[in-house]
Amino acid sequence: MKKMLKVLQIEDNDDDALLIIRSLHKFGYQTTSRRVETPQDLNNALNEESWDIVLSDYAMPDFDGIAALEQVKKYPHTPFILVSGAVGEEAAVEIMKAGAHDFIVKDKLERLGHAVDRSIRELAILKDKEDSERIIQAVLKGMAQATGYQAFNNILTGIGEWLGAEHGIIGRLEPGQSIETMAFIADNRQLGNIRYDLHGTPCAKVIDKGLTLITNNLSGSFPNARHVIVLEAESYLGIPLKNKDQETIGILSFMSRQKLTPPDRYHLLLELAAVRTSSELERLDSEAKRIRLESQLRHSQKLEAIGTMAGGIAHDFNNILTGILGYSEMARNELINLPTTQRKLDKVLQAGHRAKDLVQQILTFSRHSSDEKKVVDISSICREAMKLLRASIPTSIEFSLKITNHCAVKAAPGQMHQIIMNLCTNAYHAMTPDGGQLTVYLDQEKLTAKASRRLGIEEGTFVRLTVSDTGCGISKEVKERIFDPYFTTKDKGVGTGLGLALIHGIIQSHNGAISVESEECQGATFTIWLPAAKSRPIEVTAPVIDQTLTRGTERILLVDDEQLVRQFAHEILELAGYTVTVANNGQEALTLFLADPAAFDLLLTDMTMPKMSGMDLAKNCLAIRSELPIILCTGFNDQITKENALKAGVLAYLTKPVPAYNLCQVIRHSLDSQKLPFPT
Repeated sequence: MKKMLKVLQIEDNDDDALLIIRSLHKFGYQTTSRRVETPQDLNNALNEESWDIVLSDYAMPDFDGIAALEQVKKYPHTPFILVSGAVGEEAAVEIMKAGAHDFIVKDKLERLGHAVDRSIRELAILKDKEDSERIIQAVLKGMAQATGYQAFNNILTGIGEWLGAEHGIIGRLEPGQSIETMAFIADNRQLGNIRYDLHGTPCAKVIDKGLTLITNNLSGSFPNARHVIVLEAESYLGIPLKNKDQETIGILSFMSRQKLTPPDRYHLLLELAAVRTSSELERLDSEAKRIRLESQLRHSQKLEAIGTMAGGIAHDFNNILTGILGYSEMARNELINLPTTQRKLDKVLQAGHRAKDLVQQILTFSRHSSDEKKVVDISSICREAMKLLRASIPTSIEFSLKITNHCAVKAAPGQMHQIIMNLCTNAYHAMTPDGGQLTVYLDQEKLTAKASRRLGIEEGTFVRLTVSDTGCGISKEVKERIFDPYFTTKDKGVGTGLGLALIHGIIQSHNGAISVESEECQGATFTIWLPAAKSRPIEVTAPVIDQTLTRGTERILLVDDEQLVRQFAHEILELAGYTVTVANNGQEALTLFLADPAAFDLLLTDMTMPKMSGMDLAKNCLAIRSELPIILCTGFNDQITKENALKAGVLAYLTKPVPAYNLCQVIRHSLDSQKLPFPT
């Protein structure tokens, strides 16, 4: 239900007045308002009605914000907030000193709702507390002119002096029933923030029961509260911090070595301070959320740039590999009587195919691989990832692999690769610079009902992946937040805080679980359970590189902008008996085709070319000869998928590098599948 709010606006601009009211509606208020522009109109409005809030511009034709405030001050308990455009610092300070409750710049209206809510709540408390002037002064010391962590420190200092308490804490309530301090004062000195478990502390009583005063024997009542013992505190006063929905979000507390004897009506001061602290805590949370979203956007843009770069590298590298593998294969087949030389060329071909696999791994790492779930052998993915890691991780880190073959899961291969890479990279960083041992263990495990309940997954057979290191280990405090997005212990520029959060999300999407075991200076072990697949992955037979070329006599239009690729394909196709016409780009090929559409039996074209892409060339040719067999080749392209190319009429879609025998087989099959003659 929306809160009712009577608003008196002192504003001469219709549009600004409307924007101000809209911002209050957006915050959750339902308003009735009246707008005035002159001193007389303001005086009439104040005499005729009472107002929940007065919102005033600073500079107006007939009077200014200072004059307006002086009139409003004649009506006690009417909060006044200055809502203006560009106002000098001296003017802003002057009107705050004169009694304004807050100052909001018009281009920051998102703060207005919080300011109004805070002002109304503060005055609602103060209306019944005219006799608590000393209390008001203590609170104002923490509120005046300060925001954020400075406001927290001022509140702790001011109230602490008034109470006679040496120690004070403003803390945020975190998941898992713990407190992370936002401000911490001990012996009247500001200290670094800490995180502590609520269990067994007086703060737990505050969260559960509300305002709590313990006048003596604090350490005896809470013998396991570490910060109580360290600070030698014997008395305690605390109040919960609540958001606008009255949900507990933190705590404000004070401790002393002496018996605390708070002045009369001390709870009024704490309630007022709690309202101010809660409001500031919510504002900081909103600001932190905005910063996280901006960081996430920058990270996404960075990943997109990396992916684009990886795609470009893959395209160029695959074109180069086409020439290396193609000519090596041709040379090998021509040297039948030189077996020693053939064996050397076999090594060249093996290295070339390894380079081809490496390109695929780069694409996987940059998320250009498909995220479609299918039954995969995670042991082979694990070995591929470790090969890639071995090339980039120093030899001071030893690898120990204990991998059981044929561990099948139904998963997205790229995501499985990402999990292994991230876990092993984290392990490597934990062992830098001293080195150590990285152990990867993979097997199958049948989980009992008890074990599955502990992990929060269903009972059954699971593939278990364990990554262990002998590095610096993980503290208890860090383990509690290790899967939180953007939480990182690495230096700026080394980690984003997204790696383990992404892994956790991937594992959950696969109905799996992850656990971590570690102590400081004792290394760390991450264990992942993924449901074992009921079927085995489809076996793919490795290509035989010395198969006989499939021959033909048809006429082929060959199109590629890379000279090396074009020359290799030209030679291999002529060697197989075909008549080949070569074009350097799509536009040149289309010109040749339009001159005589019946002159070609098949079009073999690259995808990414200047002037005209292979897909556009194919569409133009099919518009004239719908039965023309077309084979589309690509080094890498994320603009069109194989499925879309086939739907558009392309007969075959090949990814470079393509072995010579395979290219000839596809050409032969494509020609044989087209029986309709072209009319001449």
